[in-house]
Amino acid sequence: YSDTSYEVSFMEFGIGLSWGWVIQGSLPISGTLYVGADWNDLIHATIVGTFTIDHVGTNVVLTYTITPGTTYQLTQTDFWYFDTYPEQVTPSQFTYQHDSLPAGTTTDTFTEPYVDGYNTYIVHAVIGNSQPGGTCTS
Repeated sequence: YSDTSYEVSFMEFGIGLSWGWVIQGSLPISGTLYVGADWNDLIHATIVGTFTIDHVGTNVVLTYTITPGTTYQLTQTDFWYFDTYPEQVTPSQFTYQHDSLPAGTTTDTFTEPYVDGYNTYIVHAVIGNSQPGGTCTS
């Protein structure tokens, strides 16, 4: 993450038992996309890509990028952008969603109106693998 941001787990905020983090801070912010970080344990996680959130003109822009040369792909992306975190973590209820991305998607972008004072973000993705074996969430 950037020097002006920090992250707190969903469990620490008491907004969910699922693993993940709320990111708060000034833009730009960048970070790592993981799969398999059950209960926020990055020792067992796999890095599959990156994300960046930036203030561009009159918009906030979030870009997900899967690491080139891997078999991973984005199948769904969700973005929470507000002045505070949600009462409960449910990705399908996040502010912005891209469902059912085409097979092979390795980059996805949200471009939404910038709102002064909104500095809370949750970046979520469902990651698929083109190799046999299933789907997991990041």
